[in-house]
Amino acid sequence: MPTLATNPHVMPASDYHAIEALSASGIKQLLRSPLHYRTWRDTPKQPTDAMKFGTVFHAALLEPHTLDSVCVALPEEVPDGRTTVGKEFRKQFAAQSVGRIVITHAQRVSIDAMVDSVAQHDTAYGLLSGPLLVEPTLLWQEPIIHDSLSRFPAKARLDALAKDFAFILDVKTTVDASKESFARTIWNYRYDIQAAWYLDAVTTTLDVMPHSYLWLAIESEPPYACALYRADRSILDRAAHDIRKATAQYVACIDSGTWRGYSEGIEPITLPRYAQIVKDY
Repeated sequence: MPTLATNPHVMPASDYHAIEALSASGIKQLLRSPLHYRTWRDTPKQPTDAMKFGTVFHAALLEPHTLDSVCVALPEEVPDGRTTVGKEFRKQFAAQSVGRIVITHAQRVSIDAMVDSVAQHDTAYGLLSGPLLVEPTLLWQEPIIHDSLSRFPAKARLDALAKDFAFILDVKTTVDASKESFARTIWNYRYDIQAAWYLDAVTTTLDVMPHSYLWLAIESEPPYACALYRADRSILDRAAHDIRKATAQYVACIDSGTWRGYSEGIEPITLPRYAQIVKDY
């Protein structure tokens, strides 16, 4: 396992994922159940097409000088694989794409358009033009409870951190970047957990609290509109409550060696609030 003594660190994503420590992604799994967490942690993960697309877009936006080493795009017209020309093309393309993410020509066009859209957003462009630490890894020992002497390994990998620590920037591709829709996305994907965990990571490791946690939401389909949102206190407070719940469960499971799934008793259940009948008065 990689071991590093100072923060922040710059390392390949594969090295980060190999570090045995609790992360924001792990907390999301714990909130479902400890069994889901252990299964997620112990199962080799294959990146989905959406994750690959996001990785390429992040490189194009945050580290454009690395883009050619991260991905390779198919040409707009691909020769028929049954022909001699097509077979030779596939052979050469396979050799060129080793270790890189393969995207379609249409995906490359979309990624370029998304980057252009962000460049037209004055505030976002200004933030990205400032001095940033891109994809820094933070490692620390998280207290089991506040002020506790007992601690466990924790980690975080941020998209970008302002070098003056004014803000953390989290880049998210989405179908709908409107305020109402993205608020639902924050909850559905528990981006709030990520926000609170990353703020804690910076505060703990660098002894400074960023002024803002910002989401840059960019649509992955035309017109590729983008928006900037700041996490408010209610979002962070709710996430902090769930993080405390998850970490307490995590420590209890480590101590007991038991990683249970859902409740083993009989639990009452009701329909969600949106499905309940509203009485007419």
